[in-house]
Amino acid sequence: MQRFRVVVFFGGGVLAFGSGVTVFGSAGTASAGGPAFEFAPVGIATDFDVHVPEGYSWKTLVRWGDPLFADAEGAYSAEAGVSVEMSDKVFGENTGGMEIFDVDGREILAINSEYVNPKINLLAASDGVPQTADEVTLLKNLQGVTVLEVADQGDGYGVVLDSPCNRRITHETQMTMDGPAAGSPLVRTSVDPAGMSPLGTMNNCG
Repeated sequence: MQRFRVVVFFGGGVLAFGSGVTVFGSAGTASAGGPAFEFAPVGIATDFDVHVPEGYSWKTLVRWGDPLFADAEGAYSAEAGVSVEMSDKVFGENTGGMEIFDVDGREILAINSEYVNPKINLLAASDGVPQTADEVTLLKNLQGVTVLEVADQGDGYGVVLDSPCNRRITHETQMTMDGPAAGSPLVRTSVDPAGMSPLGTMNNCG
């Protein structure tokens, strides 16, 4: 399957894609015939630029606050961050793991958002401590998992707004327990006595 070369920068919820096309089964897996990525190594750098080998280029694919849906375009601002109303319609915070899937010819990324930065995500007046129920909800919505479709848009890969595959999984998303733990007494609660319907996900790493 034809896939794009991908470079992932996990700090602060940013994904950047490199140029070129290659064939691979999963990120970081070399083909049996040799290295999956052939390039001259770049030197050590201590600046704040992204350095790629000669013949490569890079661009940011998606950042915290970027929209997954058209009605969330412009939801992020450097002054106010993201509103609680839009917080589950944008890319989440602090990514730490990613998988790519081919779904009926669509390129789908599933990316975790491990934690939040309250002093950045909340208004300055809150001083990094949620002051209202809405601010608590905002932080909960910025964690979890982002699922989004990407496609070549002519000048590189970008997010497909309003894709039917786009979604956010947050603290409050209704889930269905599966696997050997499903229904176990260890996962039963007073709210979910059957141990089959937990809510959400958080603090995922990798």
